[in-house]
Amino acid sequence: MGRYFVDSPTETQEQQYFANSKKLRYPRKERIKFRIGQVVQHRHFGYRGVIIGWDECARAPVEWLKHNHASPELQHLPSYSVVRDDRDEGGMMYVVESNLALYAGEVVSAALDSYVDVFMHKHNRYLLRKDIRRCYPDDYEDVD
Repeated sequence: MGRYFVDSPTETQEQQYFANSKKLRYPRKERIKFRIGQVVQHRHFGYRGVIIGWDECARAPVEWLKHNHASPELQHLPSYSVVRDDRDEGGMMYVVESNLALYAGEVVSAALDSYVDVFMHKHNRYLLRKDIRRCYPDDYEDVD
């Protein structure tokens, strides 16, 4: 799965959607609240998941944005690609920052094996694979 290599060729617009872009997110802007590898819970629907990518503002097809981020203000907020816990129906979600909160605990997901190396109990977060971390160099600066 080579979608996260920073030195990749030019991406199509579709490859840049839903925090899938291979572009380097550096320096990390202060307005980005969450970091890759953090365990979160959706504030309204309650599902748990792990952040595997983020965009400074929502990047998705126009029709998707109209349906899922109906308020234009939401389209300008940071949005996160989240692998959902299998106990909460699993799958992938793209969630606006205001709908997420940190969650204490591990996530159960067969899909996580494609993204993570290990769960760091001390930090209550996952260490994502090196090829993914390279796109988000500031996201692990708080981890010793």
